Amino acid sequence: MLLLLGIMSQSCSLISKGKGEIIEGQVIYKITYPEEANSHNMSFLFPKEMHLFFKDDKQKATFKGSMNLYSLDFIHLNKSDSFFTLLQVLDRKLYVPASNSGDIFLFQNYSNEKVIFSEGKTRNIAGFKCEMAEIKPANSKIPDITIWYTEEIGVNNPNRNTPFEKIPGLMLDFEVNYQNIAFHFKADKVISIEVPEDVFMVPESYSKSSISEIEEMIQGVIN
Repeated sequence: MLLLLGIMSQSCSLISKGKGEIIEGQVIYKITYPEEANSHNMSFLFPKEMHLFFKDDKQKATFKGSMNLYSLDFIHLNKSDSFFTLLQVLDRKLYVPASNSGDIFLFQNYSNEKVIFSEGKTRNIAGFKCEMAEIKPANSKIPDITIWYTEEIGVNNPNRNTPFEKIPGLMLDFEVNYQNIAFHFKADKVISIEVPEDVFMVPESYSKSSISEIEEMIQGVIN
């Protein structure tokens, strides 16, 4: 993965505020955790980055663990809400067909959220003007979420298959609580590149599975 990023960095330019809308490319998010999560005896396995590839109506979000022990992908191929879930743990490779998809399981703690938009509050993240919104979860045990999003990046249906579909732009700074662990995502780079079609394909080496099996394996990593 580091080699791939190195190659891309030689041939791609970062797009900054004022240079127009990106309609194809990659967003690299840094993922951080609260101190108590960092003290977890398996915290070295927590993903440190998420890479979002986008092109036309296609998107792919990729998480990779330390030492390439595992990877988790979500692939959207069209305007509908269907998507593929892929998980590789060592030599085991599994995928869940799009026809079996619902909301991305990372957002299972959220439902019936109230969205409050804050007029006039803006912030620059990775070179893009972002506006603020607050999410008030229906579950009172989950803290409110502050989201910073931008409409300067041309990602179609950017928040599909999440409870945050009311957010009109791509989220560049947000937080998700999964398995009682707070994952804080913040965009570090937005890169304008031509994304190959095979990025959005399920490799033939992956075997059909179920969301329950995928979740069980993920929980085995972070618990």
